[in-house]
This record gives sequence, structure tokens and C-alpha cells, in this order.
Amino acid sequence: MAALEAMDGDAVRRWCRLAADALTQTRAAIDALNVFPVPDADTGTNLQLTLLSAADAAEAVPAGSRHGDVWQAAAHGALLGACGNSGVIVSQLLRGLAEICGPAARCDGEVVARALAHAAAAARAAVRRPVEGTVLTVADAAALAASGSCGSLTTAVAAAAAGAREALTKTQAQLDVLAASGVVDAGAAGQPPHPGQPPHPGQPPHPGQPPHPGRRPAMKSLTCSQRRLLRLPGCATASTRWATHW
Repeated sequence: MAALEAMDGDAVRRWCRLAADALTQTRAAIDALNVFPVPDADTGTNLQLTLLSAADAAEAVPAGSRHGDVWQAAAHGALLGACGNSGVIVSQLLRGLAEICGPAARCDGEVVARALAHAAAAARAAVRRPVEGTVLTVADAAALAASGSCGSLTTAVAAAAAGAREALTKTQAQLDVLAASGVVDAGAAGQPPHPGQPPHPGQPPHPGQPPHPGRRPAMKSLTCSQRRLLRLPGCATASTRWATHW
């Protein structure tokens, strides 16, 4: 199969669905890493629900639509379906990608590199008190690596993925609570694969970090999406989460 040279609407749809599927497979493992900002063992679940909403929204855009329409739908779907701090941050990363990739005539490696930098800045700006050693740090590292790749889409996303994986391994040393628990940051571990790069089947988006021994995901009766569907209290809107949790 020829390497993908640019992200069209179909590629965006496939990428969103592959990211959601990868999080479905690795949700429990990511939940088990969750010790920051609070050890509520739901980061993987929140990310999965957020990406499922993005993928569903992208797939609802009619075939043949402009790739910008698919990007915008994915970003909007992620925001509407965002659960938890991690979900909201990822929705802002998708918004940043959409703002650059959507209007571009051709979403190639150069555009994706610029989009990753814009997305990382947008996510960081959305957090009242950014903390290093989190998904924000990993997003910055991915963008920096992509910016120095100076190549094709494949080269840019491969560089971004490598930069993200390297930064992920360092998160444990950047936060005392992660070091004490022997884990990397859960939100960073669950960051979706970069545009144009599908996840490896059966592996987490950033493989190589086992769950901390003895930790188990907390079971909750209803997810955020289920509570919203049933019109029950318990999940703040995206705008109020920032005021209450950051």
C-alpha cells in the first residue's frame, strides 16, 4: 500500500475511528495508570468516550464532503462528548488540528507539523494552571519533533510519534506522584496516535508502560455520556470543568 501523502476526509474518518478503537482496547490499562491529578482510575474511560464521540461525528459527515468539514465535525464531536479533564484537553488538541488542517488545500506533512504545534498551544492555553509531566508536555514534544522532520506526512507523523513516546517515558520523573507510584502519566499515555499514523493493533497508543501492580480500574455505575443521555447530574459541561478541576 502506498504511503499516505495527505489527509483527506476519508483519512480523517479512519484515523478517528482507529484512535477510538485503540482506546477501547487499552482503556483499562490506562485507567490503572491514573494517579494524577486524582487517583480516580477513569482517564482511559474518559478518553475512550471522547474519541468515540469524535469518531461518530466524523463518520456522520456525508461522503464526498470537504476534509475541513470532517475535521470540524470531529473536533466538535470531541468537545460535546468530552469527559473529564483528559477528554477536554484532547478535544482542544483536536480543535487545534482542525483549525490548521481544515482550511488547508492539502493536509500534508508540513501542514500537520504546523497543526500539531497549534494544537499543543491551544490545549495548553485552555488549562488554567498547566503542569509539566502531563499530556501537555507530550503534545509539545510531538509538535517539536514534527517541526524538525522537514519531510512527507509519513515522516512528520513518525517523528511526532517518536517524540511523544520519548516524552511519555520522562513524565514519571517530572511529577512526584507518578514517581512514587511507578507509572507514567495516564492522560499522556492515552494521547491518540498522530494524524496519518494508525495505532498498532492490540497495543496502547503509546506502548511499553505496564499498569502499576495492584491498581485496578474503579467501576462506576454510569459513564458521563450515559448520565447526559439520561439527563442525570454528575458530569459538568466542558466549560465548567476547567473552573472546578484546574
